[in-house]
Amino acid sequence: MKYELLGDIVEVSKGKKHNPVEHPSLNSKRIIGINDLRNDNVIVLTDDNNGVEAYEKDILIAWDGANAGTIGYGKKGYIGSTISRLRIKNTKKYSETFIGKLLQSKFNYLRSTATGATIPHINRAALDSIKIPQFDLSDQIRIATILTRAEVLIAKRKESIKALDELIKSTFLEMFGDLVRNEKGWENTKLGNISDIQGGLQVTTKRAINPIELPYLRVANVYRDLLDLREVKTIKVTEAEAKRVCLKKGDILVVEGHGNPKEIGRSAVWDGSINNCLHQNHLIRVRVDTNYVLPVFISNYINSSSGRKQMFKAGKTTSGLNTISSKNVKDTLVLLPPLPLQNQFTAIVEKVGDLKARYTLSLTELENLYGSLSQRAFKGELDLSKVPVVYETEVEVGEVVEMTGRMNMELKTKPEFTDKDLVVLIKKYSGKIFSFDELWKEIETLTDKKAPSRNDIQNRIIMLLESDQINFQQVFDILTSQDNIQYSEKQIAFRSNYEN
Repeated sequence: MKYELLGDIVEVSKGKKHNPVEHPSLNSKRIIGINDLRNDNVIVLTDDNNGVEAYEKDILIAWDGANAGTIGYGKKGYIGSTISRLRIKNTKKYSETFIGKLLQSKFNYLRSTATGATIPHINRAALDSIKIPQFDLSDQIRIATILTRAEVLIAKRKESIKALDELIKSTFLEMFGDLVRNEKGWENTKLGNISDIQGGLQVTTKRAINPIELPYLRVANVYRDLLDLREVKTIKVTEAEAKRVCLKKGDILVVEGHGNPKEIGRSAVWDGSINNCLHQNHLIRVRVDTNYVLPVFISNYINSSSGRKQMFKAGKTTSGLNTISSKNVKDTLVLLPPLPLQNQFTAIVEKVGDLKARYTLSLTELENLYGSLSQRAFKGELDLSKVPVVYETEVEVGEVVEMTGRMNMELKTKPEFTDKDLVVLIKKYSGKIFSFDELWKEIETLTDKKAPSRNDIQNRIIMLLESDQINFQQVFDILTSQDNIQYSEKQIAFRSNYEN
C-alpha cells in the first residue's frame, strides 16, 4: 500500500472570530463553530465582510479547546477562531468524505499529540504527518459509502434507545402527573419514613489487609434507570462491613456526588445480577418498604424533574460542593400512588427495559463492527467489488457559491418555524387525540414558514411534554404491544387539553 502525507494533500487555513447578528440580512453568512461540526441544531449568522470561508468540499477540524480533533465536513460559512479549514488541493484525486472519515478515526492520535497543558491545540506537524492510503477515487467513495451506512445504523439505534427512554418519561408523566403539584391528591411522606437508607464503603488502600474480597458498585456503574456493569471492581472488607452494605435485588442506588450538578441524585434499581455485591460511599442505597412504594416507581420518581425538585428542596450537604447526603434523600418528599398503578408502571418499565437491553447490545455490536470496518477499509482489506459508487454532484467551487448563495437567499425570505408556531398548531387539536404524522402534515403545508426537520419537531415535542408551557400529553397502551414494539409516530398519539 502506497501512502501520501496529509500535509501534501491539503492546505490548512485558521479561522477568525466573528460578530454574530440577531437580525440577519440576505448577505449574512453562517459562522461555523465547534458544535456545528456535529450538527446543525443552532445556526449563528454574521454580517462580517471578511473571513475564512468554507464550502461543502472542505474538511473542518476543531483546532483548539476541549473538543480539539473533532472533524466535520459538508458545511458552508465563515469558520470560527477555534476551527481550521483543510482544503483538498486535488479534488479529482481525493474525496473529502473519505479523508474526513479517516481523520475521524485518528481522533485519539490527534489528542495524544496535541500541545498545551491546559488548553489542547492540534499539533500541525503531527497532523501533516498522517499517512493517507492511495486508493482510486472510486474506491475512496466506496469506502466512504460503507462507513456512512454503518454510521446511519448506529445513529438509528441510538435514536431508538433515546426514544425508549422518552417513552418511559412520558408514561410516568401520564400515569402519575406532576408529583410536585400532586394534581391527583395522593398522600405524601418523606422517603426515609418508608425505606431504609444506607451510605456505602469508603475505598482506600488500607482495606487491602481485610479478609474478604467482594465486587462493589461505583458512581460510574449507575446512570438514570440504567446500570453499566461492564467494569465492576472489587474491594477487601470485613464480614461486618460486607453485611452492612451488601445489596439486595430491588435496592435503589442514588448518586451522592458528581462533577456535573445535573447528574447529582441520578438513580437506578439494582437487578441482583452479581452475588454479594457492595456499594461505595458515593452511592446511597435506598431499600423501600414495598407495602407503600415499589423500587421502579421511586427510582423513576427520583430521576424525574419532579423528584429532582423535591430532593434539592432538602438542600445540599456542603455549600459549594456538588453533593447530597443520606439525610437529604431521607427528607425527600414522595407521593404514594395506589400500588396497582405502580405495579402497572413497573410492568411497562420491565417490558421496555428488555427491549432497551437488546437495542443496547445491538448498538455495541454495531459500534464494534464500525471499528473493524474502519480499520480494514483504510488498510485496503475490504472487498469493494460489490459496493456501488455513489458520486456526489460534481460542481466547481464557483458553482457551489452561486448555488448555495441562491438557496440561502430563498431560505432567508421565509421566517423560521418557532416553538410558538408549534404550540398554536397543537392548540387546534384541543380535546382530541392526534398522531405525529397528522401534526407533521400540517407543518409541511405551511408554505410561508421555513420547514424544520422531522427530528427537530420530535425534539421540540419532547421538550413541550416535559415543560409547563402547554397541557399536552402523550397517550398509548404499551401493555398490549408485542415484544417487537418500536417507538414510532404511528404507535404513539398525543392529546392537547388546551382550552381554546
